[in-house]
Amino acid sequence: MRIGINGMLLWGDFSGVEVAIDRLVAALARIDAKNEYVLYVSRDFAGATPSRANWSVHRTSVCARNRLARIAWEQSQLPGLALRDSLDVLHAPGYLAPSRCRVPVVLTIYDLFALTQPANC
Repeated sequence: MRIGINGMLLWGDFSGVEVAIDRLVAALARIDAKNEYVLYVSRDFAGATPSRANWSVHRTSVCARNRLARIAWEQSQLPGLALRDSLDVLHAPGYLAPSRCRVPVVLTIYDLFALTQPANC
């Protein structure tokens, strides 16, 4: 199976969701040699890349520090890359997934804080 992981949130200092994504990538690289992975990251990616034969890293030209540019890239470019890279599934572990993607998408939502406490966001 070819699995894509949207790692566009992996820049700067990691906290919360970024730590979860970084640890997911590290754990999958450590335990899974059967599936193939494509990790999509920004040009300001700050994490370690898996150095396993079944992993490839696609570094975009987008600066993820610019939230609007990152979201625009995720909506407009990521679906095409998922097709080009022949993904079986795309994992979007950062609350946001492409709205139109012809590849099945798994979206991770860690909490509903923004819905239950909108004044604090």
